[in-house]
Amino acid sequence: MRRRKVDWEEEKRKTEKARMRGLHMTFIAFLMAAFWMLGMKQLHKDWPVGSALLVMGSLIAGTLILFYVIGKSKK
Repeated sequence: MRRRKVDWEEEKRKTEKARMRGLHMTFIAFLMAAFWMLGMKQLHKDWPVGSALLVMGSLIAGTLILFYVIGKSKK
């Protein structure tokens, strides 16, 4: 049996589509976590949210730097 020829342009397009889907899911997960923290702040007024937002901001910044470095290394 012969193997079918690989269309590298199609594979590249699929990979880029999967990468963008992953980026969207990461963004949605960060938004959900931020909304959860704000909701908890509404329920518990004495809960300090400043440090949690600082951690969340650091995670988002680190993730963006990671995506930037990965994008630069592929070119």
